[in-house]
Amino acid sequence: EGRPLERQPLRCVMGETEVPDGARVRGEDGRFLHLQTRDPLTAIRTIASAAGPGTESVLLEGGPHLAGAFMQAGMVDRIEAYIAPALLGAGTSALIGAGVDTIGQAHRFTIETVEMIGSDLFAVLTPRLRIPIEQREG
Repeated sequence: EGRPLERQPLRCVMGETEVPDGARVRGEDGRFLHLQTRDPLTAIRTIASAAGPGTESVLLEGGPHLAGAFMQAGMVDRIEAYIAPALLGAGTSALIGAGVDTIGQAHRFTIETVEMIGSDLFAVLTPRLRIPIEQREG
């Protein structure tokens, strides 16, 4: 109906750089948290405590270091990915520091849904159980 929903998310920024008072991410409702840590476990505990009981999910939107840290900590249970039909060549990785050095250590996912949104592809992925390659059959 063109207006924000009553229940808005707790907005959190993780990083050591100060967030200016007038930054849009702070919003107008006071539901803002600045996590001055690089540890994903500390961050998720702080978010859960600040959000309070009944919190069902945390949307992680960030760069490759933040995404990699949460992947390595095993704290990702769903990925929503938008893929544009464009190639940029060499550039920034999607994940940095995800604890993967070989294809055998790769984080594997099950594709839950795929749909076209305009000219982009939207996919929902859930992680598969990681089994070391030396323990796999066949």
